[in-house]
Amino acid sequence: MKKIKFLCLAMFLICLTLTGCQDSKMEKYWLLSGGEIEGQKIDDSYLKESFPDGNLPFLIFEDNSDFEAVLINIPVKGKWEATDKGFKVTADKETFELVKEGNKLILDNKDKKVKLEYSATKEKPKLYGQFDEMIGELDGQKEEFIADVSLEETQDMSNAMNLGMFIVPEPKLIIGAGFNKNEWALLRYEYPDNEYKKADKVKLLDDVKATRLIKDGDYIYYVAQKGNDRSIKRVKTDGSSPADVLVKKAGNTEYLQKYNNRFYYKDENNYIVSVDSDFKNPKTVIEDADAYYCYIVDGWMIYQDDKDKERIHARNIVNGIDVRLTESAGFFPTIVEDYLYFTSYADPVKKKDEYNLCRVNLKDYKMHGEVQVFSLKEERSKDKKISDFMIHAYEKPIYISGGSDSSYNIESWNEAGENMDKKGIIVYCSIPELLRIEINFGKEDTISYINVFNSKNNGNRLPMYEK
Repeated sequence: MKKIKFLCLAMFLICLTLTGCQDSKMEKYWLLSGGEIEGQKIDDSYLKESFPDGNLPFLIFEDNSDFEAVLINIPVKGKWEATDKGFKVTADKETFELVKEGNKLILDNKDKKVKLEYSATKEKPKLYGQFDEMIGELDGQKEEFIADVSLEETQDMSNAMNLGMFIVPEPKLIIGAGFNKNEWALLRYEYPDNEYKKADKVKLLDDVKATRLIKDGDYIYYVAQKGNDRSIKRVKTDGSSPADVLVKKAGNTEYLQKYNNRFYYKDENNYIVSVDSDFKNPKTVIEDADAYYCYIVDGWMIYQDDKDKERIHARNIVNGIDVRLTESAGFFPTIVEDYLYFTSYADPVKKKDEYNLCRVNLKDYKMHGEVQVFSLKEERSKDKKISDFMIHAYEKPIYISGGSDSSYNIESWNEAGENMDKKGIIVYCSIPELLRIEINFGKEDTISYINVFNSKNNGNRLPMYEK
């Protein structure tokens, strides 16, 4: 009966909105240790009877603000932040707070007569070993693709669609593209202050074109390209050791992403595969499509299928359910709120290098049994000069830049919001630091120069690497 009570209560726990107090220091691991549910006290005997295998519900607070928990039997992923008197957690667009009382963290809802107490522990929770599987099972239950993308996810997706060549792992530090003797390089730019006026230290991390940069722990992971050869590598953020090769031969596109503690990439067979954090235990995710422009959101991989006339699809990475999202060929797919934005040929027959900016409403679908069918009705911009585009999702209103000579306010997206008047430019944005990084390309995919703009819109050119 006690387990049944836990199951009944689990569904509403992540929707609680409470108040509390705590300082900004936080232990990483916490286990359920006490409390009360509808008058039933949670003590040691209760926990032993309800969880005889010792797999206690837990909370995990990562240094990068990631939050992972199993609230009874429901896995939760989100973000945490300090408040005046507590810590607020946002997960699936819902929030709740945990209050510090002595050496305990308290989740309290007097209306529901629920009070859960958590105690810090030095060891990683035993149940955490099942967390990825639990998240996967939860994602695998989703037969409908429903867009649920935050502003930060939109920005991450947009950066990734433009090859993800820069990352801001911490204030006053940029890691990303540069050039060494007119060749692509991965550089570490260290700044003396938050104004990003001039990098006082520039360090060479790797002599390759590095794309799809990911920070995980002490490392930067990336797709390394030298000529026509691609591999997956990692290098320490501080550059204290040479780069390691994790995958000797990667596939025919730049794709690397970490999702639910697994890395996803395209292998030498051009299959989309996933591996664990040690790049072991590979699993095939997509083998029946030639996938490009890949990005996972909420358990679904958005990708362009070259075998389906370059149309954009979404595939559940657990159960394999696949839905087509566009009728036209699509490039650079990026989800903003209810819409999927992409570029497409201005002339679908001739397929010349002229493109429209398009969008489809992701809420415009019907279920035919267990099959989700989108209307695929698209809107098209009037501009035919777009080559690629970038979502400026770090401010309101959100802008879409056309990559050539125009940009659009997303709320009135078919009208020019401003005139950028720049060619050969790719823009990267960073939510935490509100940075805008612009690459100006020269001939044959070489870099002319790179500018970084801070939150005050003050721009400075990134220096060259000089050994």
